[in-house]
Amino acid sequence: TRLVRHGLYLTGWIFFAYSSAIFTVVSFAQIVKSVSAMETGLLILPFAICLAACSLGLPLFIQQRNPRRQCQMGLTAGIAGALVAAAALHVTGFTPVLMASGLCLIGAGMGTIAANAPILVTTGAGNRHAEQSGGVQAASRDIGQALGMALISTVMLTVLTFLMKYQVQHDLAMGLAARQVIGHLTFIPWTSDRTFHQLIQTQNLAPGDLSGLLQHYQQSRMLSARYGLLAMAIVTSLLLIRLRHLPKSS
Repeated sequence: TRLVRHGLYLTGWIFFAYSSAIFTVVSFAQIVKSVSAMETGLLILPFAICLAACSLGLPLFIQQRNPRRQCQMGLTAGIAGALVAAAALHVTGFTPVLMASGLCLIGAGMGTIAANAPILVTTGAGNRHAEQSGGVQAASRDIGQALGMALISTVMLTVLTFLMKYQVQHDLAMGLAARQVIGHLTFIPWTSDRTFHQLIQTQNLAPGDLSGLLQHYQQSRMLSARYGLLAMAIVTSLLLIRLRHLPKSS
């Protein structure tokens, strides 16, 4: 039924948002800012707290459920969180307060959806098929997570390669050899400054070109991470439009 499909879409979105946001933010933090494992855990702690608070607190404190409104609020929070997290990124790291706020919003959105999606599936399936719906929900979670990883990694690598080549080719201060080296690369790897410097250092380029290439790489890498989070926001917006016919009561 339509209600079951809506519930499965939302169930898939939970893990889509998780893989998209956490993959992008953690990758950027560890590769660009070289944060430790402990610092990474503290970074995503606000996300985990908000997710748990909303997924457990909403069913406990709100007795009269309005699935449409709560799901709309959850998806809207996910969109806002992705945009705030994207704004928190800069060339050499991120703004901690903005990043924590963005992850809080994403976690709150996921928790809100997690409190409503299973109810939509079991209600739409009816008493006869509700017990068998767990396997389908698990499959939708796996699909959502796989789609999130595939989308974000594709967007980040594609945008990084395109922007890097575009910026280098249009930088008149770059030497011809540097332009040719970057132009002949099939794709630009998403890696740390040190690894990228080692990669281009083997090409016997002028010191000025090496410095310029590193600056272009840092800028392109930051923008690619922003576009990854923007892609998450766009997909979530499309889902929000798609689910405008959710019921007001379960």
